Order: sequence, then C-alpha cells, then structure tokens
Amino acid sequence: MSFILGLLAILVGLVALVLAIMTVIDVAPRPEWAFARAGTNKTLWIVLPIVSVFLCGIGALVAGYLWFLNYRPKVIEAEAQGEGLA
Repeated sequence: MSFILGLLAILVGLVALVLAIMTVIDVAPRPEWAFARAGTNKTLWIVLPIVSVFLCGIGALVAGYLWFLNYRPKVIEAEAQGEGLA
C-alpha cells in the first residue's frame, strides 16, 4: 500500500511540474497590457506556478487550472481586442 501511495505522490508531483511549466510557457509571450486589461498581472502568472511547485505541488495544480480555465480566456480576449482599444 505504501508503494502505491509513493507512486501516486510522484505522479501528482510530475503532473504539477508539467502543468506549471505549461502555464509559464503559455503566459510568457503574451503582452503585459492584455493582463492589465483582463484584471490580472503577468508577473503573478509566471512566478505563482514556479513557486507553488516548490512549496506545494497541489498549489501548482490549482494555479495551472486557474490560469487555463479562468484567466487565460480573459487575457486572450483582451489580446484579441488590441492594445489601443480600452
């Protein structure tokens, strides 16, 4: 039983790491103004997943899911509207 729990912990950790990396890669090329228009901050979404991986793998999972399911669509919509439009 302990072996299975150990494997599960390793799997959750790897998934958290991959999701954190995917989040940072997705956030990095987007312009800062799109984040401001969406009501969030680019630096937050670059730092939060990385720090969460080291502090708590579950935190990285939560940060990744929040980015991809909630904030990413808002940032993409703001980016599609263009920089000059408010």
